Amino acid sequence: TGDPLTFARTCIVLGQVLTSRVDTAIALAGGVVDAAEATGNPCMLSFALLNFGMALRVADPATAMNTLRRGMAEARGSRNRLWEASCATQLAGLEAHHGDLRASLDLYFQAISVYHDAGDTAAAKGTLGGLAVCLDLISRYEPAAIVAGYATSPLTGTVIPDLASVVDHLVGMLGADRHTSLTTTGLAMSAAEAVRFAFDQIELARGEL
Repeated sequence: TGDPLTFARTCIVLGQVLTSRVDTAIALAGGVVDAAEATGNPCMLSFALLNFGMALRVADPATAMNTLRRGMAEARGSRNRLWEASCATQLAGLEAHHGDLRASLDLYFQAISVYHDAGDTAAAKGTLGGLAVCLDLISRYEPAAIVAGYATSPLTGTVIPDLASVVDHLVGMLGADRHTSLTTTGLAMSAAEAVRFAFDQIELARGEL
């Protein structure tokens, strides 16, 4: 039921977000959420809420967080682990900057677990890039550089736009030579090694909060 083009319209919103046309994305996204609700399809609705939340990240973080929480709930209720993990990744970044750092770490752990279990290394890298941003915020610079070294990719940079400025900050804090050494360590990791390292760092960071 509802608009048969809802999924395509939601993908257009996502494309606007990923190409930094945020004003256009926001203008389109509200209508897309309404259309997704009309379908009665929880997969469609959680995907629309994910993209609306992403569009609002900078302009209205509080609304973005509430939207992503709703998207997570819709996805969890329909056992859609992909959209649940995607909402968790975006919400984790907002929690790190505007909310609760412990909640951010918990959400990163959840999302990384889902992607790793599914063998989705590209999505896992995006979430690990977000974790690197969080680790930088709590002054865990060396682990942040290692995680960023593994996670950095064109897709990660698109999904986690803060990562580029965080890398610059890490170079300033660690020095160019030390930063290069640490990122090289990250680059050399396998997916399993990177996930184990990330989980260890999440546990250590939780203990310090």
